[in-house]
Amino acid sequence: MKYRNAIALSMLAVLAAACDDEKPAPAPALLAPTPIDGQGVRAYVVQEPGATADRVTLTIRIQSKDLGVAAYQGRLEFDKDAIEIIEATSPSDDGTRLVNPNAGVGMLKFAGFATEKFTGNTAATLIVHPLKPLDQANFVATLDVAGESNGSAVQAARLMPARGLFLSAAP
Repeated sequence: MKYRNAIALSMLAVLAAACDDEKPAPAPALLAPTPIDGQGVRAYVVQEPGATADRVTLTIRIQSKDLGVAAYQGRLEFDKDAIEIIEATSPSDDGTRLVNPNAGVGMLKFAGFATEKFTGNTAATLIVHPLKPLDQANFVATLDVAGESNGSAVQAARLMPARGLFLSAAP
């Protein structure tokens, strides 16, 4: 009789756990890019605060370590069915920066150059209309080339792609 009661209680506990109607916890967000080891440079995408269901501000940022980046050219690739780009702008306070939101299907290109290293890290700002949840956009930011303020090119092995969407800029 003892064993029947113990089995019955165990089964009730299993059934109660199986009937838990709570939704599973969402996947953790990517807070900020990890620090760069050694000399390197990468582009990455940050979702800025203040998003609505129809408008989200994304910023493409350039992160470098131990390099005085004064030139770059890169691209942002994404699922063409995930976002619609409403507006794309680039800052002009510390050099010349350009953005082409119509570079191809699911692609945006950006570039910048300055006579000295850039003082800011914003390459472009995008206002987008999400057509799917942004975590399904499959963002990949890649630098094709980068140059230092002394005129030398950054080695291709030091140009690191960044996948995903971050919620804050790198420290």
